[in-house]
Amino acid sequence: MKEKYKKILMAAEVFKSISHPERLSIVEVLSPDKKSSVTEIYESLRLPQAKVSHHLTILKNKGILISEKKGKNIFYSLSNPGLAKVLKTIEKYCEG
Repeated sequence: MKEKYKKILMAAEVFKSISHPERLSIVEVLSPDKKSSVTEIYESLRLPQAKVSHHLTILKNKGILISEKKGKNIFYSLSNPGLAKVLKTIEKYCEG
C-alpha cells in the first residue's frame, strides 16, 4: 500500500504542476515525439515570451518537461510522453 500511496502523491504533484491554465496549454502544445523551442511555444500560444519562460521553468523543475540546449535555443519536450495520453483522456471527459 505504501508504494501505491507514493504513486498517488506523485500523480497529485503532476496535476498540481499543470493545474495553471497557461502551464496546461504549454503541455498540450508539446507533441510527445517532437521538441519545441521557446519561440515556437510562445508564438503558438500567443503569450509573452517572459511568461512562457517562467512556466517552462516551473514545469521543468517539477520534472514534467526536459530541455536540451542547441546553440542559443532551448528545446523542450515532455519527460514522459504518456502525459499526452492523460491529457487527451481529460479532454474527452470535459467534452461530456
